[in-house]
Amino acid sequence: MADNYERTRNEMRSEFLKYDQSAMLRKLPLEADEDYIYLSYLGMPCRVGRRTGIVELKREEYEEADFSLSMTVYDLLCYAKEGCCLSGRFVPHTGLKVQGSGVNVNAGFFKNDNSALQGKGEALRRVLSELGELTELSADVAAILHPFPFLPLMVQFWDGDEEFPPTLKFMFDENILDYMHFETTFYFLGSIRSEIRKRL
Repeated sequence: MADNYERTRNEMRSEFLKYDQSAMLRKLPLEADEDYIYLSYLGMPCRVGRRTGIVELKREEYEEADFSLSMTVYDLLCYAKEGCCLSGRFVPHTGLKVQGSGVNVNAGFFKNDNSALQGKGEALRRVLSELGELTELSADVAAILHPFPFLPLMVQFWDGDEEFPPTLKFMFDENILDYMHFETTFYFLGSIRSEIRKRL
């Protein structure tokens, strides 16, 4: 029997199939053929079946993407606004212009994950260099990632000490909400954090 995550993903898959796929291809810089819409996710090939709606990610071979990535891709393809474009300015969740969201941006999502990064600055540097480009921003480790080639994300990490716990901070382009709903940014971050943990 399907769990709640699987049911939700299946519902979104069905919703995806109702949308105008030609509009998706017009709004976003994507490639497609008769069978699939193609994306790249953190440098890995990703595709969506145009008749099945299944999101697949390729590591060694194509496999169905996890819940968080699937939900992110569905929202990105279905919701992105006409004329969406980047601002070039990075802001945290609290800096996003959210209207009508029931999510508390100060609720501490993923807070507990950071403790596992204590003392792992060099390992995180290696992982972020694999996934993106290291930068000289103010932090122990900082990088610009392109989870999708047209949608960048800034990552900053400060290791903990006797007074402060380790901090992992993600910054979005200010116009991210032209590409996905605010609630979807949490799925987006969850997928990115999962990939970082796998590579540490």
